Amino acid sequence: MAARAAALLAAACLARALGAAPEVPDAEAPVAAHAARGALAALADVDEAEAALVAAEQAAIASGAAGPLEAFAPVHDAVGLLLDALLGGLRHTLAAGAAAEGERQQILALERQAGGLLTAQVKEPLFFWHGPKWLLLSKFRGVLGGAGSSGEPALLDRLRALSSRHPAGAVTVQQLVGGAGSSAGGVEELSETAASGGTVPALGVAVGNPECGPAAAGSPLPACAVVGPLAEAARASGGGSAAVHLLVLPCSKPALERLGAVLKERHSELPPLFVSLAVSREAGEAGAHAVRASLKDSLGALGRVSLDLLWLPYGAFKKRQWQEVKSFLEQLMNKSIIGAYGVFAEARSTVLAKKLLDREPKPAAWLKQHDLLRPSEPEAVATARGLGIRVVALPRRPGVPSTLAGAYLEAAAGKDAMQEAVQLRWTLQQGLAATVRLGAAAAPSAGAALQQLAETRLASGAAQLLAALGALCSPEPRKLIGSSLEGALERSRTTTDNAAADQLPPAPPAVPSVNGASLEGLPAQHEQYKANNHVIYREDFFDADTWAAIKAETQRLWRSEDIEANCNLDGVNRLGGYVLDHNPRGSSLYRLIYGNEAFRRWVSAVNGEGEMWPSDFPIELREYGPQSGGMACHPDLQMYAVPRKDLEFAVTVDNDSSCNVTYRDAKGVVHKVRTHANSVMMVRVNAAEHCVSPTNGGTRTILKFIFVGDYRKSAHFWSYTGNVCGEDNRNRQMLRQRREAGATAAEGGLEL
Repeated sequence: MAARAAALLAAACLARALGAAPEVPDAEAPVAAHAARGALAALADVDEAEAALVAAEQAAIASGAAGPLEAFAPVHDAVGLLLDALLGGLRHTLAAGAAAEGERQQILALERQAGGLLTAQVKEPLFFWHGPKWLLLSKFRGVLGGAGSSGEPALLDRLRALSSRHPAGAVTVQQLVGGAGSSAGGVEELSETAASGGTVPALGVAVGNPECGPAAAGSPLPACAVVGPLAEAARASGGGSAAVHLLVLPCSKPALERLGAVLKERHSELPPLFVSLAVSREAGEAGAHAVRASLKDSLGALGRVSLDLLWLPYGAFKKRQWQEVKSFLEQLMNKSIIGAYGVFAEARSTVLAKKLLDREPKPAAWLKQHDLLRPSEPEAVATARGLGIRVVALPRRPGVPSTLAGAYLEAAAGKDAMQEAVQLRWTLQQGLAATVRLGAAAAPSAGAALQQLAETRLASGAAQLLAALGALCSPEPRKLIGSSLEGALERSRTTTDNAAADQLPPAPPAVPSVNGASLEGLPAQHEQYKANNHVIYREDFFDADTWAAIKAETQRLWRSEDIEANCNLDGVNRLGGYVLDHNPRGSSLYRLIYGNEAFRRWVSAVNGEGEMWPSDFPIELREYGPQSGGMACHPDLQMYAVPRKDLEFAVTVDNDSSCNVTYRDAKGVVHKVRTHANSVMMVRVNAAEHCVSPTNGGTRTILKFIFVGDYRKSAHFWSYTGNVCGEDNRNRQMLRQRREAGATAAEGGLEL
């Protein structure tokens, strides 16, 4: 709450620089009102999605299913939904036309970061979402909540006023889509015939850990109530005897055993089933031996000897894996252990879809994420159809993805239509086979949606409206369909001086910030950075209040459980670990450094390669102790895809040793630096070779972290995310001793 209040205060203090909000012409008011409602809905979605994400992460850690640094896999979809809501909120705010020039500049800057995160997240998980969130969410809430120019209402209040000019029921689909609604062909002409044939049935139910367990600590056991929805899917498919797709997602052995028991005990109540099983991302990356072991264990837990289809993740199709995986698949199909195999991976372009799908033996189907906020790319779907491959849609959560999506569904089919049934109808009209997700409580909405599917119809132009929502929430540039909403967004973009976004006055003196002198002479600092072969060292960097807070937090961390020991350190030469942010208190280091807008602007200006943002790799607290031999000379390893946008930092917290850092500049000249407290050293990867000398009896403490301008990962990234070691790890032992000694010293200082 304190961080949110600080963001709102900072935004209010900047108001005079933002300019006045434009007037919305009456002719554009219906579209503006809808966009304003969308922005308000998305703001609520962001709050809800963040809370759900935190809860899911804590549940995964508490259950033992993942450690603090391994929880990225189970929350992958939840992170995507949060970023979708954020990006949708930013773009609907722009389309509403209520933002002033300076506000639009800030929104466009946020849009670039959110879009970059989503582009990377579509392909692979974000490793540590806590890093980017501090800057992104605080700025998003700040720009919406800050007061306008000359006492003008906050942007949030302007959006509320604008939305009330035309209530939801008074805005028609035709007003929102404009000329796109009457175009011949296009989205409206898609039929369900493409989903009526093929290997995989047109309707199915997806189940996994949320539906069948195990239960999170303190929560009831999930219902695993799959029989009713499967029966409803059969009836919706044309009769109780129609085959239904049962999609088993990667899940735990107890969940598979419960599902197998339910299917066996209630076999007489079930329609004919087409059973498919998805292999986990981790097994796919490990290769054929891991896929084989996973399949054997899963079949045993389910009590089955065969499957209709086996879904393989992206990793199984990489060149180093495919030949062995291919041979294994052929054996499985020859022995009738599986009837076919399918691809469970994302490909957003025609080129990548063809590369992924066009192979022998040919996959029978393609399972991919598909919901209103992240619809499948029509060109990629067309590529699959051209290869004779069935596309199966998998929503990322039960029900509809968000309140924002619900507002569009209401416009598309009326307020009385069941929104989940509308989403199912829309999916089938795209020519995809559809699945529903039940959730832990097996909410009756899934069964009810299947019951109402036959009676659910979309209004004229509704397909274009829902396509516009997908375009407004897409991280990639998409072909516009010419809707009025997209037109409003583009007008807002073209009337904004985007180049001036980083020229706004810096935030007023407040925590977090930097020393004013750090932002002086930025062009000269950039030239020095280049001359040093992309290294720069600056002293007295953070302002006094921010530095005092950083210092206090590092001292607290040594006494806390909020450091995950780095298994690659030996506890002598280097001691420490990764700073966690998973409990309600969290570590203020992420707010003070990753949420520090003034620091981010300094990084961007000095690096000179466009905007830079906090990475999705955690901050590390590290100490070079009295017996440390330092570090051998090395360039920093490239962790992200674009080396010129991959920067590593060392903030010196204290240094009472003779430890020095040396590096060679672009001319080969050696520089030696004894780093002082409140200093920052920034180094680009694959650039200057640098070394750390022994401490000779003293200690040096640093904070180590990464900023990026492109969130896509290099081939090395995931090999540095594994951090599993036992209690006998020397660094883990030394960190525990340091923690206990610090706690004892703190208790001894209390006056009781």
